[in-house]
Amino acid sequence: LATMIKALSDQMTALTTKVDGIANNNNNNNHNRNNPNNGG
Repeated sequence: LATMIKALSDQMTALTTKVDGIANNNNNNNHNRNNPNNGG
């Protein structure tokens, strides 16, 4: 059981990291769209 919980925890960590990366990409895209003269 502990092994299963550890595996689930690791999967949650990977998912959270992935979601954070997607959110960062969206922020960068919106920033570039809002500032077209700023290299974006």
